[in-house]
Amino acid sequence: MARIVITAMRFDPRIRSAANIRFSEAILPELDNLLFEVCSFDRENEPPGVQTMDWGVASCCREGVPDVIYDRGAVGKEPMIRVLGEDPVTVAQNILKLSNRITYAQL
Repeated sequence: MARIVITAMRFDPRIRSAANIRFSEAILPELDNLLFEVCSFDRENEPPGVQTMDWGVASCCREGVPDVIYDRGAVGKEPMIRVLGEDPVTVAQNILKLSNRITYAQL
């Protein structure tokens, strides 16, 4: 998580917090419904010799740091949704907004 925050801070120094939540395709439409700015990256496109999170987060932050960055994983890599924000309270509030929109039955 530290690598994600440090990389995001290169693009917006106000970003100081992030959290992982379990990936589910059912969550993606809800992120859009909540009007979160969302970006994803494909681990299959990762250039050799770079750290995945450095490359993936940087590729999503070129035009500003989104609220959410996700990837669908790869062989041996778990898919993950990352919620970013200026502080832990903002990140937690966004996760709570999302949790109010989904049910375990969808996951």
